[in-house]
Amino acid sequence: MGSITTISLEAGHMLDAAKLRRIALWHRLPGLRDVHSLWDDETYWRMQLLPTCTIVGALAGDELVGVIAYRKGWIEQLYVLPDH
Repeated sequence: MGSITTISLEAGHMLDAAKLRRIALWHRLPGLRDVHSLWDDETYWRMQLLPTCTIVGALAGDELVGVIAYRKGWIEQLYVLPDH
């Protein structure tokens, strides 16, 4: 594995964050039902998390491989792609 860099994620990154969440979550919980669309997930990241949290992405090259959304004293979301 190469080096990992971090960046602050903005509104334009929320679709990638939502995709990463779905991959990481279903890898660990394959039987979990899909009750929201990808677009619902992107809207949640952009409209609910982004205004209230700091969201940081972990990049391996140009690929988003991890994401954390946090606020003072609380981690709201934390996902890392399998094999990273």
